[in-house]
Amino acid sequence: MNKRLKVNLEMERPKKRALITDLDGTLYNWADFFAPSFRAMIHVLNRITGVDENRLIESFRRVYLEHKTVEYAFAIQELDIWESLKWSPEEIEKKAVKPAWGAFKRVRGKNLRLYPHVREILEWAKSEGLIIIAFTDSPLYQAEMRLKFLRIDRFFDELLSWYGYGVPPHAPKEVLDKHAAGRYVSRISSKSWFAMSEAKPNPEKFLLLLHKHQLSPDNTYMVGDSLWKDVGLAQKIDAHDIWARYGKNVQEKNLETLRRITPWSEEEITKNKEARDRIRPSYTIDDFSEIKSIIGSRYLLLPF
Repeated sequence: MNKRLKVNLEMERPKKRALITDLDGTLYNWADFFAPSFRAMIHVLNRITGVDENRLIESFRRVYLEHKTVEYAFAIQELDIWESLKWSPEEIEKKAVKPAWGAFKRVRGKNLRLYPHVREILEWAKSEGLIIIAFTDSPLYQAEMRLKFLRIDRFFDELLSWYGYGVPPHAPKEVLDKHAAGRYVSRISSKSWFAMSEAKPNPEKFLLLLHKHQLSPDNTYMVGDSLWKDVGLAQKIDAHDIWARYGKNVQEKNLETLRRITPWSEEEITKNKEARDRIRPSYTIDDFSEIKSIIGSRYLLLPF
């Protein structure tokens, strides 16, 4: 037997490798599905209640500020417009929540799509034996729902997310019943979360994950569209950082909608600006498929 081949065969099994991926703006275009869905909801509420759209948007913004996320799914019930309209909870549910939320979901169904090649690369990473971890600062409930809707939850070994909020008692009975039956739970068996004060999970959370899965930073690849929250975080734990530059390709109309309702703090705005000047990614991709050439295959034979 060729001596070099014998050495290769006797080598220890490859060390565990991991792909840690952000969700919103990395696997799918969050802004370009959420903003049109929100506007559809506003249009329906305007038609039903007669309340000016600008007034509605400001009312939503106040609710989102209180809950620290624009993804609070029960905002309609908590709008301050109901005080002047004097609608009962039953009227709000029947006349406003169902049609408005229905409009949101219809537009979401048309616009929520994976970026090109995401499914193929997740399948490839799974076949390569990589541990695949999803992380996001979206609420856990919403993150699971999207992964389940897109039918990619089966690829992930772990989901790290902001816990966000539970299902409130004033949620529609249909939602409460589905929640009790586990309809909103994804197939990801291992889930953990972090406090909103951490913005996105701090380095310690990821170091714990690496320890849990017996991973080393040298064999860990982290991809995301945010220089501050994703690339900067990967560099702090010495993982291979990959900037998904394509995630910044968002329609201006949708960005404007988000600016009007997103509860961004001055600290977040400042850190994002500083990150653009300070952080230099190790890898930059314009298509999710480019990850394959960065990580490489464990099955490649060494040259003789």
